[in-house]
Amino acid sequence: MIEVNQNTSSQQLDTIQEGDQICYKHGKFGLVEKIQIILSKGRKKYFYKLKNDRTIFVMR
Repeated sequence: MIEVNQNTSSQQLDTIQEGDQICYKHGKFGLVEKIQIILSKGRKKYFYKLKNDRTIFVMR
């Protein structure tokens, strides 16, 4: 299981793939079903859609 939070490096966030199991500090966890990365104003926004219909969002 990969633990992600606001301090996780962009390099580590980029290595997460569909099918990986991730968890977030506030108790969200599950298998990654879909990944969306958006570049906006020099920042990256990572959206990880989980199989249990939850989404984990991290901005770097």
